[in-house]
Amino acid sequence: MDGLNMFYRAFLEYKKHTETEKSIRKLNEALQGASTDEDELKAVRMECEIEEDWIKAIEVGLEHVEKAIHEERQFIRKEGEVVPIEKLKRVSTDTVRHLAKHSNLITHEPDPGEDIMPEKLYMAENLSDYTVYENRFLYMLLCYTRDFINVRLDKILEFGKTCRIDMQIGKNTRIGKKSLKYKASFHYEDKNDTLTDREQSSLIERIETAQRLTVALLMTPLMKEVSKAPMLTPPITRTNVLRMNVHFKAALEMYGFLTAYTKDGYILKEEQRTFRPFQEACNAELMETVLLQAYIAYKYGNALEGALKKAYDIEEEQIRQRQKEALAAKMLAVRARWEEKQISAEEYVLLQDEYIKQLEQDGQNLKKAEAKINRLNENIASQEVEIRALQENAARFDEVLSEKNEKLRAQEREHLIKIQELETAHGDQLKEKETDCKERISAAQKIADEANAKYKQMDEERCLVQAQLHGLRQQYHLIPENEDYTSKEQFKELEREFNAFEDFLKKQWKYTKKRIRKDILWSKPEKK
Repeated sequence: MDGLNMFYRAFLEYKKHTETEKSIRKLNEALQGASTDEDELKAVRMECEIEEDWIKAIEVGLEHVEKAIHEERQFIRKEGEVVPIEKLKRVSTDTVRHLAKHSNLITHEPDPGEDIMPEKLYMAENLSDYTVYENRFLYMLLCYTRDFINVRLDKILEFGKTCRIDMQIGKNTRIGKKSLKYKASFHYEDKNDTLTDREQSSLIERIETAQRLTVALLMTPLMKEVSKAPMLTPPITRTNVLRMNVHFKAALEMYGFLTAYTKDGYILKEEQRTFRPFQEACNAELMETVLLQAYIAYKYGNALEGALKKAYDIEEEQIRQRQKEALAAKMLAVRARWEEKQISAEEYVLLQDEYIKQLEQDGQNLKKAEAKINRLNENIASQEVEIRALQENAARFDEVLSEKNEKLRAQEREHLIKIQELETAHGDQLKEKETDCKERISAAQKIADEANAKYKQMDEERCLVQAQLHGLRQQYHLIPENEDYTSKEQFKELEREFNAFEDFLKKQWKYTKKRIRKDILWSKPEKK
């Protein structure tokens, strides 16, 4: 496991603090003495025993393959073409022989005293071809060797470093009014365990060296050129070079060994250790972690992080202060001894250096505290700005609400006047004609209903705005503690505001559901 030494040191430091606390020791001992029926620890480690025969065969073979590649065997291929004499780059014996056989290239007789000059001549060219059969065999052998090594090395590295741990714990104990029930299980697996025994490390290094050499040989210019030609397929033709050349012969023997090798090249062994119940030391340390988990759950369950951090900082400051006072007292005592010539000046200077370092550390801590205070002050100032902005917004809301309330009251008065006028008019007409009066009363009633409905709607809007204002004031803590809403009339008004906001929420949810169905269920898919 990575960081194992760090965990070990941290756990020892943790135990130094818990071992001196009696209540923790008592609970830990109770946990250790609880039932062990459910406790079990299983550890599995894979060991890989590598066979050396195939490694040695590859090492010997690659040595000869490398020398065979350095020979750079090639086939000289002669090609040529007849070109106009002005394009001729070189004249060779092949050019002269070709002209002797093809006198038709001389198309006219020269003038007296001039040399014979043909119109065209044969230009020969020698081409080097590295894709000879033997080089193609080397390329095929290297590719096969690379795959042969990779398959086995991957398995060796995977299983040779595998470690698995399975553990389960079950505890149930009580001390006085405290009880603790604990049940846990976990599985841990590491396929790159660096702490497993590496008895085969030297063989693995040889395999990795052979792997790197194989890849390097495949990257040589000759093999890159040969890779452009078609890959050879078995069976291999034993040419004279493959049978007689010492390096190619050794490469052929390596090929025969690898193709006939059917074993894995390694043997896997599984070592398993089971502890049921745990060993005494293991059980004691595990119970320390159980108590630590219980503490963490208790801390966050009761929201004690801030209080504990504050108490910790106070305690640390007290410890530093005591150390500082002890050092200062020691300085005074040493100074007195130095003045009395009981200690040397060097000892006194060393102690002064220690005291100065302590003072420097205090100064650094003070600077950090001042920086922290400055950051907190900046945050407070920023929050005050935000609060003032919210207060201004709330004041604007109050103004808007007052305007709406005034408007609603004016409209209410207008509606009441209209209703009174209509009732008076209908009363006069009723005396004159009963039938006509009934029709007019019906019309007036309709108008009155509409007016009441509009008044009700505006009253609901007023309640909704009032509810929004109360919500904002509550959200930003702008409602004074002395503002009282417990009277019958005020509480009924709050209920009306709550009902108005609840109706508004239901209507909006109804429209939102329609919008969701329209956007998600009925919308056409986007074209890509």
